[in-house]
Amino acid sequence: MYAAKRFSRGPGALRRFPTKQFYIKLFFYDPVVLDPKLEKHDWRKESMMLVVSRHCAERARTARPHMYTRRGKGRPKAATTEDIRGVDNREFYLMGEDAPMTHLVRSYFASHGIHIDENRIVHRQTVDEAIDRISQDKGIGILPVGNAEKQAAAKSLVIFPLEEELVRRFSVIYPRRSAKQKAITAFKQTLFLHTPTGHVS
Repeated sequence: MYAAKRFSRGPGALRRFPTKQFYIKLFFYDPVVLDPKLEKHDWRKESMMLVVSRHCAERARTARPHMYTRRGKGRPKAATTEDIRGVDNREFYLMGEDAPMTHLVRSYFASHGIHIDENRIVHRQTVDEAIDRISQDKGIGILPVGNAEKQAAAKSLVIFPLEEELVRRFSVIYPRRSAKQKAITAFKQTLFLHTPTGHVS
């Protein structure tokens, strides 16, 4: 909704909407069931990765050498479901208990038979909080690749893709019919024009 507000009040807004300024209600969500009055448009997707500290990765290089390629410096390979269970016995970070990302990761665990002791589960409010803890070698997590790659160098993170892929999808939800349909259409066009790599068609 903040982006919608910026769009309606930003540069050129008066030229686009000469009579008035207004807010429009748009939600970014990944729904299963929608009200028939609402429309869903897939926006983009982002891969989830196993994120560990450099120290954890070095321990894994010795204990679980199959997690690395054999050539050169040994780059991280895709982590198996067994690797997720056994690469570390410290904290495992999830977002808040009701956060969509937490439900996504827990569903992944359930569908692939991955058991993480509940005593290891620690909930963080943001991905950055989880990354801070991981960088201190307090634990590990399955986190969005964008956040992890952005901080990998500064936080000494090692990122393992998942052998069984996990992707979180983003969708835009908007009313099928609205008096502000023109503004909604313009916002959607601007949003999809600047969609990052990973667009869901």
